[in-house]
Amino acid sequence: MKTNQLLSEELHRLIVSYHDGSSDLAHLSQRTETLIEAMRPHLLADTFLKAMNCVYLIEDINALVMDENRQITAVERHDIHAQLSILENLLAAK
Repeated sequence: MKTNQLLSEELHRLIVSYHDGSSDLAHLSQRTETLIEAMRPHLLADTFLKAMNCVYLIEDINALVMDENRQITAVERHDIHAQLSILENLLAAK
């Protein structure tokens, strides 16, 4: 089992790879959920719930983009970046 530090580092690398375009939204969405779930034992319940809320909002955007077979809009891109920022801040403050 990976330590919380390793999971946090992996999540950070994933977010960086999304920002630089080397990971797509579908991968970001799926992998972020997996990592947050793995971090659950190391997080306060409230922090975990807030982190999962960020993940769910990103997953909602991903599902909509996939269902409509289109690229993300500027507003959606902004929302994703905002959720990733919130997520990183939550995990840094844990």
